[in-house]
Amino acid sequence: MFGGKDPLLGDWWHGEDTEEFMQVDPSKANRIYFSQIGDDMLVKLRRPFWTELQSRYGNQFFVRDEGELAAVIGTIDAVTTCLDRPQGCAVVPGIPDEQYVFTLALSISGGLVAGSVIGPIITRTDDPTLIVYNTIGFLAAVALASVLPSMGWATEKKGGDF
Repeated sequence: MFGGKDPLLGDWWHGEDTEEFMQVDPSKANRIYFSQIGDDMLVKLRRPFWTELQSRYGNQFFVRDEGELAAVIGTIDAVTTCLDRPQGCAVVPGIPDEQYVFTLALSISGGLVAGSVIGPIITRTDDPTLIVYNTIGFLAAVALASVLPSMGWATEKKGGDF
């Protein structure tokens, strides 16, 4: 069930476990706010989903460019789409093109930095074990990061308010 009493809702509305309450406040920088999210909603759509949702559609830049109505409709469409999926959504569907370009630019930059770091190691030593151990350590970290969430590690607890 919902935690704490919402100051705007008072005592006249008590949410169910299958409901969420979205507020649109034009006086705040982030216009969309989820004050109440039921436990059953949090099982299918975890807290990071709700944070990303209000950050994507509720920020002042999106609202300025697309309009407040588009922000509300986009939010409702994303929630509806994810609730229709059997497993819900881990992230908000639909990544803007700018994010793809930004990710590509950061990946290229990261490759350049990694290349400039490993270059001096290769030229200073004839021992390939340093490079092999660093590569194994990196691959092990990637493997752990992808396996631990599926084993129940690093996941959030069910329940509470948002």
